[in-house]
Amino acid sequence: MAVNQETTTVSATRPLLRAAPDPRGVSYPSSHLPSRLTATTAGVLAVLVGAWGGIAPYIGHAIRYSADGSATWTWNLQHGLLSLLPGAIAVVGGLLLIARA
Repeated sequence: MAVNQETTTVSATRPLLRAAPDPRGVSYPSSHLPSRLTATTAGVLAVLVGAWGGIAPYIGHAIRYSADGSATWTWNLQHGLLSLLPGAIAVVGGLLLIARA
């Protein structure tokens, strides 16, 4: 039984490169650019999530939620560095995003 083998020829020429279009003359539709409402919404969401993430370990037992079993308003290094500091940074970042929008 014979197997048909096809030979392929590799071209030694390079493909022609075309110049990219000039982006300065292109106008984009408004749907491609983020709107102020979208940035403001993202900022408000960042403030809300950051505030909740920063305060949740401190008020956990008051609302029957505690990830680490500590009492309500327990101030320790773990809560400060892993919850309060990132929450505060998220709130400040959200407020900056709202202010810039």
